[in-house]
Amino acid sequence: MGFFLLFLLFPFVNSLLRPIAPGVSILCNRLTGNYHGVTVMFGRPLENGDSITWNGTIAAYANSANVPDNLKWTLWGTPSLNEAPFHMRQDVPKQTTIWNNFVGKWQYELYGPALFQLGQPYQVTVKMVGNAFQAYTNGVLMYSFPIRSSVAGIMAADFVGAGTTNWIEIQCANPPFTTRSPRPPRPGHGHGGHGGKHHHNSGSSSDESCEH
Repeated sequence: MGFFLLFLLFPFVNSLLRPIAPGVSILCNRLTGNYHGVTVMFGRPLENGDSITWNGTIAAYANSANVPDNLKWTLWGTPSLNEAPFHMRQDVPKQTTIWNNFVGKWQYELYGPALFQLGQPYQVTVKMVGNAFQAYTNGVLMYSFPIRSSVAGIMAADFVGAGTTNWIEIQCANPPFTTRSPRPPRPGHGHGGHGGKHHHNSGSSSDESCEH
């Protein structure tokens, strides 16, 4: 369903999006691999209480003046993925994180502590709670970015910059309900004491226009 929706919306996707990772979707689970430089689609919109975690390593060298080196994490939303309710950027090795959102243009920047260090592994979690996005590194709350635009339909995320990912994971506050198939009877526990058959189921503003 998610990919069918993406097909319908593709002509309207904004030009700031990275290429869509083909055949990939994440829904309340972990996606293993390096998804640097591509957009990862979600199986359903991010909901209040959900969190997304990126785990990986930052490069040993980066030049803060070189835009491709700047570390950027973005969540894309609204039906046509043309708004970014959440965006964080660290121009490593600078020790400041820039926080922003995109609604037709980049809004005014907010500043917080550094989340990443050159040559070091990282694990950053962004949790949508109430009226804020809470950013954690290794389980420690580092910054709360206020929600400043619609968070409806957050369906994608991307990461670029001087680093890689080992995995991406979404933890859902309310995971989709699934039903488990009945376990087949064990041999010797069928009717009449004879073995039953087994059945197996196989399931700042304008200056930040250079952000992307």
